[in-house]
Amino acid sequence: MEVKKILIPVDGSKESFKALQVAKNIVEQFQCQVIFLNVIEINTIFTHDMLRLLKEQGQKVLKEAREFVNPSVFEEECVFGYPADEIVKRAQDMDVDLIVIAKKGLTGLDKYLMGSVASKVVKHSKKTVLVIP
Repeated sequence: MEVKKILIPVDGSKESFKALQVAKNIVEQFQCQVIFLNVIEINTIFTHDMLRLLKEQGQKVLKEAREFVNPSVFEEECVFGYPADEIVKRAQDMDVDLIVIAKKGLTGLDKYLMGSVASKVVKHSKKTVLVIP
């Protein structure tokens, strides 16, 4: 499989960092374009100041991801929406070859199950998805 463009959703979690580590290896091997995506989910009414703060935090997460992976060609987006929907939509719109996403396990039995975002992305994406445990 030739990989020219990958999408890496990042949220700043430890699990997300594991996905970045794998993505970095892929980028080094294929010298591909990278799209970093941070999706801020809005579950309630936020004030303008709260939205601004969330956007700033998202931009910080994107910067850290970009500096870690250090691709030669990249794009980054920080958007509001439902994470799985935005990941699937952007992967399709940007015609990526691969989505590298973290499996979001919690505790107990949950750590053996795929998180809801990763699960929805795998189920609904027409692109190849690499889920990192």
